[in-house]
Order: sequence, then structure tokens, then C-alpha cells
Amino acid sequence: MTWQTDQDDIAGDDLAGLLRQYEAGLAHRDTVGRDDLEAQVEHLQALAEKLALGRRMLRIYDAVKFVSPDRRPQLERWGCVVRGHEVQGAERATLIRLDLLKRPYTLTFREPEVSYEDVRACLDLQTDNGELVFSTLLQLDVNEPGDGWTPRRVDAFVPGDWVRDVLDFSVRLESGGGAGRQDGPSAQPDDLKKRFGLGRS
Repeated sequence: MTWQTDQDDIAGDDLAGLLRQYEAGLAHRDTVGRDDLEAQVEHLQALAEKLALGRRMLRIYDAVKFVSPDRRPQLERWGCVVRGHEVQGAERATLIRLDLLKRPYTLTFREPEVSYEDVRACLDLQTDNGELVFSTLLQLDVNEPGDGWTPRRVDAFVPGDWVRDVLDFSVRLESGGGAGRQDGPSAQPDDLKKRFGLGRS
């Protein structure tokens, strides 16, 4: 894309580099034909894909969908408080209410009725006022690790402060080992001493 810079080769989990890419993408959006709706949508989809927002949102969902009590302090240190978890309706929608860096959001994973050949789901993010700011279509791939879901298409992307929150928290997840790894069971000093036999005379 024409708005890429030499800085775009920065590691995918460098927050400052990601934010620069986001700002450059928004600045370039103003040069895309204002009357060309299709071009505007394609530009925003490309920006969301460049920032790997679908992958990052899926990673956040995986980290918060089942939070054990000993994992909560770790997530809170990284800026995430899970406030509620609920399953609704025929679409088997899982709603997770959470705060990312002190701002409230609802993350929704929806599995509509599917065919046998093409298993799909949607992952949405809404702000506290109910505005849908991000949606990605997911496809099940049995060759993928974990649950096998992979982002396939960006269906909604409304730029805003939430992007920084998602990027920041996803970088913290990546650098902290994320959902799949236990980082020294909530890193309580007395517990660590006991588990590793430290502090004994």
C-alpha cells in the first residue's frame, strides 16, 4: 500500500510502532476518495488487517473467556478486568463484559447455524454505549492450534480510542506469555518462595 513506511517493518508487537502504523493509516484515509465508499471501506479493512486486529481480538477473547481466580490478578496487572460472562440465545453468543485499560467493552463470540462444509463464527467488540466498533468473520480450521478459529474478513471497523486499548493489551498478552502459559501462578512472592524452596535457612 502506498501509505506504508520503512517503519512498517517494526515487530508486530511493538506498541509504539503499531500506533504509528495506525495513525499513518488514518492520515492516508483522508487522501482516499471521499465519495468512493468502496475505496474507503477497503482502506479501513486493509488497515485493520495490517494491525492484525482480528488475530489480536481473538487472542484477547481466548485469554478472557474462562478466567480462573488465580489468573485474574495477572490480567488486572496487564490492564484487563473481566466483569461478566454470559451465554445467550440460539446463536450461542458468548458475551464477555470487560474493562481494557479502565474503559468498558463487550466482546461477543457468535456461532450461528452453520453448514457442514463451512464452519464460521463472528467476533464483535462493542463500546459501553453499545456501538459496534469491530467485527471479524472467523472460520474454523482444524489445522490451526487452540480452538482452530482464524480471522477471515473484517466486517466492521470504526476507528477510535478502543484501538489503542486493544493494541496495548494484546501487546501485554504477547509479551507476558498470554492465555496458554501460566506465569508463576499470579507471582505472589510467598507462594513463589514456597514453590521453589527459597527463603529457607
